[in-house]
Amino acid sequence: MKTLEALVNPFGKLESDNPDNFEKPIVGKDKIIELVLRRHDELVGTPDLVMMPVAILSPIQIDVVLQRLIQEGRLHDDSSLYLNRLISESYKKSKNPEFILHTGDIAPHNLCSSLRGKPDNPITVNIKGNVGLFFAAYSKFCTYVIEGYAEAFLAAKAENCTFVLEKTPHLGYCIGWGRCTFKTHSEEVYKEMEELFKAYDRSTDNLILLK
Repeated sequence: MKTLEALVNPFGKLESDNPDNFEKPIVGKDKIIELVLRRHDELVGTPDLVMMPVAILSPIQIDVVLQRLIQEGRLHDDSSLYLNRLISESYKKSKNPEFILHTGDIAPHNLCSSLRGKPDNPITVNIKGNVGLFFAAYSKFCTYVIEGYAEAFLAAKAENCTFVLEKTPHLGYCIGWGRCTFKTHSEEVYKEMEELFKAYDRSTDNLILLK
């Protein structure tokens, strides 16, 4: 269990959560998070949402922001765009580019879209829960672990990314623009994904692995 001190410690070490459930972290309050949430409410639904500078938060603080948005009913269709920018800026400043996001039963659309890692230092995002449409679309050099369900258009036009899936996603027609790897521990999910790829995948560069 994380302490409040850990939540407000920028770039503190991330601890692994229990993979058997979507345990939520302690949602604490600090001045930076309050300012970020207020800024979110001001910018959401406006063009400035993807243009204005954002604060530099630790990976844990970003998850707290997501939790506050969900629990307080402030999650908007455009909120993922704001969260994606927080992840991107944190990645640029952090020596440990690992993020854990607790989405639970909520499935935010466009989460992790357009994230850009580096070949020798990919962004790693562990999703504790479900993701919505266009998860990780247009992202490059990232690794994603999704412990819940993924809705349609997962990985649309993503490149050089790895997706670890615990459940069969609804892939849709746009999956993996090129050189993406999809892994699963489940033989059932692997077989279902093979069929989905035969129907929808238009790239010969993608791989499905049973690990």
